Amino acid sequence: MNIWKYIREEWKINSVVFFLDVIEATCTTLFGLASANILTEIVRPNLSAVFIWVSVLGVVSILWATEIFVHEKCLTIAMQKMDTDIRNDITAHLVDSGYTTFHKNNPSVYVSWLTNDINTINEYGFECLELAITQAITIVMSITVIVSFHYSLIITILILLVIMYFVPKLFSKVMNQTSLEVSKAAETATKKISDFFAGFDDLLVMNLKNHIVEAINQSSSILKKAKGKQATAIGGMRGASNLSSLLSQTVVIGQACFLYVIKAIPIGGISAARYFAATIFANTTGMLANFMEVKTTAPIFEKYVSFLLDDSFSEQQNSIKLQKLDKQQPQITFDSVDFGYNANTVLESCSFNFAAHKKYILTGDSGTGKTTILDLIAMKSIPQKGRIFFNNINYSDIAASEIYGQLMYIKQKPHIFNETLKFNITLGQPIPQKDIEHAITVSGLESLIAQLPGGLSASIAENGEDLSGGQIQRIALARGLVQKKRIWLVDEATSSLDPAARQDIEDRLMSLTGITLIMVSHNAAKHLLHQADEVVQLVNGHVQ
Repeated sequence: MNIWKYIREEWKINSVVFFLDVIEATCTTLFGLASANILTEIVRPNLSAVFIWVSVLGVVSILWATEIFVHEKCLTIAMQKMDTDIRNDITAHLVDSGYTTFHKNNPSVYVSWLTNDINTINEYGFECLELAITQAITIVMSITVIVSFHYSLIITILILLVIMYFVPKLFSKVMNQTSLEVSKAAETATKKISDFFAGFDDLLVMNLKNHIVEAINQSSSILKKAKGKQATAIGGMRGASNLSSLLSQTVVIGQACFLYVIKAIPIGGISAARYFAATIFANTTGMLANFMEVKTTAPIFEKYVSFLLDDSFSEQQNSIKLQKLDKQQPQITFDSVDFGYNANTVLESCSFNFAAHKKYILTGDSGTGKTTILDLIAMKSIPQKGRIFFNNINYSDIAASEIYGQLMYIKQKPHIFNETLKFNITLGQPIPQKDIEHAITVSGLESLIAQLPGGLSASIAENGEDLSGGQIQRIALARGLVQKKRIWLVDEATSSLDPAARQDIEDRLMSLTGITLIMVSHNAAKHLLHQADEVVQLVNGHVQ
């Protein structure tokens, strides 16, 4: 995963940009050549030749202006295509990485990858590389022209170019380091700002709104410090490179003056030497600096690769021949399962069976492993010892997508998308209308649909801010129904609801047929316990 990968993927539009770069370099060269020849022909004098070269200047100017217009549009299209390719690759790896790997970082970090890092790759990667290529073509053309005035100029130019080549390399290490520091600082800033904005309601009622301003100032300070170090490194490199460029131009112009004095070149040769020396060495300075800045994007891509490759879940899934699940009724069996976090044991030698079409209530004090059992069933976690079976098939031999296809996992607050109510029920899947209507009836969403302008087509606020807790849980219930899930995992989904809404949702869940229901409840109501086929009590990681 590197910048060249995406340039190759979008080779068609990048070929167009390259062709435009050649035109730009040609215009630069012809402009200088025409200017030098005009001076030579005036001194002779040769007015007809002067007229021809002035006409060339006019045509070149029009062509150059047109190229600039088209080039800007094509380069933008190319970068947007490559940006999309990068985002697609990162996102594809993230969604395939598994629960544990994904949650190594806060989602705001991934937002920073897809925004801040992409902006950095554009600025120091694609834009600098494209400019460096244009500069390289211009340098080659300019050397060809200036050598046509006198062969000795090529020797001087090549020696000076070698010296200039090594100047930016002195700053390579520090530039790579500061580029990575800026990327990480942007991640930290985005994470902190997102965190405090998410806590706006709590800070508001406690009259601590100033904490948000302080958080933004702290984040800005971190980013400013990293950007300052990067600017120092880049400024040092550019300053040293420009100094070598200016000194090189001075040497070539001095040599051209000497050649004119000894009548080895015409007067226009001095003009050409001034113009093309400036073009060659200024572009060499820019080219080397730009290539150096392109290299600073490498640590960003390496960061992606190191994170995405550190995925034991995907490696396990990819290293074995995974089985698909048949249409048998689901039965889940725990066989001497151990699980813990760091040094804390949560489950120890747990063995029990969840039979098909049964309703189970998991109860117990906090920290006894209720949610852990659901996470193990949902493949959010992997047993440290023991095995889990799905219809006598070891979980480790089953593709995660097969398990996900069976499960409906309802949390205390399911995520609601800033989309239509219909999308939040179907999640964009082509669900038959009769199935949607059935889900609406069973989940009790009719009253919500009736009060929303537009009904199913009404847009819902981000994360369901305009909905009650009960309405959100009904949407989650409808999701599972339209997807025809066979195993339902419910983790304290009704604990924050008022008693009436809580009992209504729980009764609707318990009335579902043809499913296996495993519900976690810290303090299950009597009506719920009476409807369950079995109540599983967890004490200190053991089933009672």
